Amino acid sequence: MIPLFAVLLPAILILCGVAINIAYMQLTRTELKIASDAAARAAGRGLSEFQDVDAAIALAQSTAALNEVAGQPLTLDDDQVTFGLATRTNGGYGRYSFTPKNTNAVRNKTDKATAVRIFARRDNGSNEGAVRLLIAGVGPFNDFQPTNAAISTQVDRDIALILDRSGSMAESTIDWSQHYSYEWVWSGRRWRQVVVWDDPDMEDAYNDWYDGYVDWYYGGDGAPPNSRWEALTIAVNAFVDVLDNTDQEELVSVATFSTSV
Repeated sequence: MIPLFAVLLPAILILCGVAINIAYMQLTRTELKIASDAAARAAGRGLSEFQDVDAAIALAQSTAALNEVAGQPLTLDDDQVTFGLATRTNGGYGRYSFTPKNTNAVRNKTDKATAVRIFARRDNGSNEGAVRLLIAGVGPFNDFQPTNAAISTQVDRDIALILDRSGSMAESTIDWSQHYSYEWVWSGRRWRQVVVWDDPDMEDAYNDWYDGYVDWYYGGDGAPPNSRWEALTIAVNAFVDVLDNTDQEELVSVATFSTSV
């Protein structure tokens, strides 16, 4: 029995070493996947929020460094962050397909990107080098070189604008009461109260708004100047201008509500 055990012991130790190394390799691959997924998510968020390539790369690198792979923070070079377009196959019902774009073209706004791909690696060419096995010398390998690619896609947004079209939208955006006061003036027969404006320009603006309000109320003309309608028009136009400058193709719908119209 003892001779048999002596013969089998080396084989058992080798198998144990192989099992430990395989488990360590799987753990390292999982850590690399988590780190690359987190970096891709951060880069995609940065690209969507800031519409800036360098901000997206910086977020990817800082997020990757927060995650350890084989006991070391993962570092990413700039060329490990790729920008591109993500489109769905099979008429929009299939998987997303990633088409890489030139980073400088995306940076200079001469091309668009809706996705970010992170290529994370721990090989001989990476900053940290290949991963050493826990038990070296078991088998022909002393290290291994895992890699992982992760893609974050910013899908086209569906946006709904809910707009108020009640009669109060014709009211002025200016609080006129802050620009005038009342004075009592003797009219020759009695005292009467008159409005005194702090600034003649504000008085002219009020008269323009009031005339426009009367025309709107009785004649159905366009919104008065300095009204909430006018401010809303400016805001919606500015919002649409921002959407025109994003890389995503947003779909915008409009719904309105009213309590008096």
